Amino acid sequence: MLAKDENLDLALLKIPAANLPYVNIGDSTSLQLGEEVVAIGSPLGYKNTLTSGVVSQTLRKVDGQNYIQISTPIDHGSSGGALFNMKGELVGVTSAGIQSSANINLAIPSSDVKVFLSKPQAEQRLTPSAQQQKPSTNITGVNSAGAKTLASYLNENYGSLDYDGLEVDFEWFVVPSEDGKQYLIGGSMEDGQQWADWVDKQDDDETAMPSLIVYLSNELRNNLKISDTFFSLYLNVYLDKYPSSFPAESITREGRGYRLNYNFIYGSVDYTSGYLYYIIDPVNNKEVQSMKIK
Repeated sequence: MLAKDENLDLALLKIPAANLPYVNIGDSTSLQLGEEVVAIGSPLGYKNTLTSGVVSQTLRKVDGQNYIQISTPIDHGSSGGALFNMKGELVGVTSAGIQSSANINLAIPSSDVKVFLSKPQAEQRLTPSAQQQKPSTNITGVNSAGAKTLASYLNENYGSLDYDGLEVDFEWFVVPSEDGKQYLIGGSMEDGQQWADWVDKQDDDETAMPSLIVYLSNELRNNLKISDTFFSLYLNVYLDKYPSSFPAESITREGRGYRLNYNFIYGSVDYTSGYLYYIIDPVNNKEVQSMKIK
């Protein structure tokens, strides 16, 4: 599963297949009262059942969510089925029926489906290379002692990670924020080839690097009950030649060569909104991007 939205009751799945037939997503906002629509689903287990009806209300709010109200019959097993207009365009995803003689049924509008699909999705491809260990002491507050324990926990359990077959190694360090509200977590990569290979992954999939922040944030939240964290990831390597392709402020002279300490991404998960907010190449780029988390 690449993503889910529990409020919309939608999930995005990835399957090992290619060149599959697909449907065109239509505009649910252009639906008219009384317009004919058809639903395809598996009510009560009867697969590929087609039912017809009309749009009873183009926008109906139920428990704060938007729905299309339809007279098209649906039943248990219909949820997640397609709602089509007469042009064969997907205008909704059937969701629920209300027990009533008035034949009241609901579908998620395609306009909301489009918004859901437009968000960058993070596929879970990260796994720790070592068996996880619990911290020796509980981390009960944001302070220096907790930061030391958290750094040890991260280095013991997440010093080496596997991303889609690529090993990425980190040295973790942690400090409490000045206001005492969150842990600032830095991860340093000291293998330039690993970083270059990971950049190739990022070029192919824009969620490659951000997904590490999501993964570790979720791990700390689930395992240690720590939700307020801010991650910064660095490439820290020694080079014989001046690395002119990197920001000058990331380079210092060291001996006969140069030390590159390049911050390539930072970000934080906001669990209230359900999004990761992050910046790639923060030295040269100030554009905040967002990604829906699982």
